[in-house]
Amino acid sequence: MTPLRVFRKTTPLVNAIRLSLLPLAGLSFSAFAAQVNIAPGSLDKALNQYAAHSGFTLSVDASLTRGKQSNG
Repeated sequence: MTPLRVFRKTTPLVNAIRLSLLPLAGLSFSAFAAQVNIAPGSLDKALNQYAAHSGFTLSVDASLTRGKQSNG
């Protein structure tokens, strides 16, 4: 067996590590720039509008945004 062949063998652990890193590869391609127009109002509504426009799922503790305002 040549030394290069040793590196071609994979174990279940190696495959699991490779599979766990796949989502990170996609992060470098997901950067984008967009203009978002959000009306002034409560911070929780502004964050919800931003998440809906961006396609993100946003989860925030309501006590952190309660009573806070956004300028838009």
